[in-house]
Amino acid sequence: MLSALLFLAHPSQAYAHNHVPDPVCDVDVVDGVGIFTSVPALTQRVEDTQKATGAIIKIRTIQSYYFINATDIRTYKDYMVSRCTPWQGLDGKFQSNYILLVVSLQDRKSDYWVGDHWLSSLSTSKMEGIETGSMDPYFHTGMTTGDKSQFQAGMLAGLDQIQQGIDPGYWWAMNWVWVIDWTIVVIVIAVIVIRFIVRFFSGGGFGGGSGGSTGF
Repeated sequence: MLSALLFLAHPSQAYAHNHVPDPVCDVDVVDGVGIFTSVPALTQRVEDTQKATGAIIKIRTIQSYYFINATDIRTYKDYMVSRCTPWQGLDGKFQSNYILLVVSLQDRKSDYWVGDHWLSSLSTSKMEGIETGSMDPYFHTGMTTGDKSQFQAGMLAGLDQIQQGIDPGYWWAMNWVWVIDWTIVVIVIAVIVIRFIVRFFSGGGFGGGSGGSTGF
């Protein structure tokens, strides 16, 4: 009776006790084909995003989806969801707070899946823009040159864009120096224009003048 009450009071502890770790499902970054230069650095970036946003991000690289009898890269996602219980929501479908990024090397394809919770911030058009604009150009270069750093850079660029999409404060944190610099430039230009206008309408005209002493 006591054990039953403890189970009801602490279901997460009971799950943690019974859960058998599965690297295929539990690890955030699984580089199955060795295309990243630093999995630990990529994992740290994923963990930072997860802490800041609450999104659970999984990255997988595979040789080909054919090796698991998938018909295309999208059915690979269905295979992973069916295999990995933690990836499943109550309805058995992809968890609402999960984001999955996949690179299939031999097939030269990448794809993504976004849980329902993030769809308002990461719409299909936005994610396609991130994929084709921020990630695939690096992947293409890495594929044609064999430079693994390009795959690393492409995935990091994608993670940056994803975090900007779901964490409004992230854009400001990454760009505040640029914003302040341009604000200063605009203020300086405005001051110069105002001084020029004041001088013109006070009788100075457009002509040049001789220099003179100035006070401090």
